[in-house]
Amino acid sequence: MRGTIIALILAVVVLAVVGIGFRNLTTDTEIEERMGIAFECQDGTVFRAQYSEDAEAVTLYMHGRPQLKLKRSRSGSGARYADNRNEFWEHQGEAKVTLGDGTVWEGCKPD
Repeated sequence: MRGTIIALILAVVVLAVVGIGFRNLTTDTEIEERMGIAFECQDGTVFRAQYSEDAEAVTLYMHGRPQLKLKRSRSGSGARYADNRNEFWEHQGEAKVTLGDGTVWEGCKPD
C-alpha cells in the first residue's frame, strides 16, 4: 500500500513538471506562432514561414539556405513579403517563393 502511494505521488510530480514545460503551448495557433508554418511545394520542397507578431515581416527557414527575413510589401491580393531580390507571396491558402538566385517554388501549401 505504501509503495502504491509513493508511486502515485511520484507520478503526480512528474506530470506537474512535464506540464510546466508545455504550459504556454496550449493551442495549434500558439505553436504555429512560435514554430512557424510548414509549407510543402509542388516539387516537394519544404520550408517554414514565421510571421512577426504584427504580420509586418516573415522569416523563411529553408533547408540548406540561410534564413531570409522579408518585410510586408504592397500586393493587389494576398500577403506579399519581399526585399530587392526575394519574394514570398501567400494567397488563398497557397504560397509562392521566388529567390534572387532564380529559384521559384510554386503551389506551396501549409503542411
